[in-house]
Amino acid sequence: MSSIFFDGNTYTFGATVSANPGTGTTSYVFGGLNPGATYGFILRAFNNFGFSNFVGPAVSKTLQQILETRDAINAFSWSYQHSPSFNIQAYVNDGNTYNFFAASENLGNTLYWRWATTLSGSTVTSGITAPDGSTTAWDLYLPPNASSKSLSQTVFFEFGNTYIVSFYLNLSTSLGISLIRRPVGGAGTWEQIDAQTGLTLGSLSDTFITIPPGATSWTRFNFRRYHNSLTSNATLAVLNFGGTGVTLSIDFWGPQLEIQS
Repeated sequence: MSSIFFDGNTYTFGATVSANPGTGTTSYVFGGLNPGATYGFILRAFNNFGFSNFVGPAVSKTLQQILETRDAINAFSWSYQHSPSFNIQAYVNDGNTYNFFAASENLGNTLYWRWATTLSGSTVTSGITAPDGSTTAWDLYLPPNASSKSLSQTVFFEFGNTYIVSFYLNLSTSLGISLIRRPVGGAGTWEQIDAQTGLTLGSLSDTFITIPPGATSWTRFNFRRYHNSLTSNATLAVLNFGGTGVTLSIDFWGPQLEIQS
């Protein structure tokens, strides 16, 4: 017998509980019941002489499942999505939400990157050890007489998006770090931010980058700007240097331009 119609309801056979001779109780744990649902149970006893009448129904509602709830918090929503990616076409927003710099792994690609390589003594040297242990970083060298002091690329911005520029600098091996200005290009000011908290480092009126206290060796710098201009194409000076008569030798890696999510 798998089910029985009793008192207007159909009951499915659930279990046979072993005998408990003498005075006392016996129990059975049912599995597979749904939380917050109501179940009815009927029972009957039997021995070698036959079955008793049905007893019940006993109606019981299972406990509602308890779900943990917490108040929503609005923390800084941007974080590094991954290491720099290098497969973005120039000037085209192709749906990719990370790294809109073209040829970002190859600063020697003059089709996209602009650097003072034509000045006497200026060099862009590859093969520098990067933060990930590879040799994909670059050394950018400018002699004191260099008049052009920026590394730039023409990029595509969309109105209404907040963009993040980030890159790594080796604070231990570079010369002229204190002369690096904040990125320049497009509408508005690029504010330097802390990646984890979103707090602005320094003030918006600061010209030069702020080096986080205690930072050494390879450090990632981050800058944020809301694009409120209808002009799409803009020349973005990622590294922008100030001062004259100073030798600049900057170990640089991982330029990345992405939309704040």
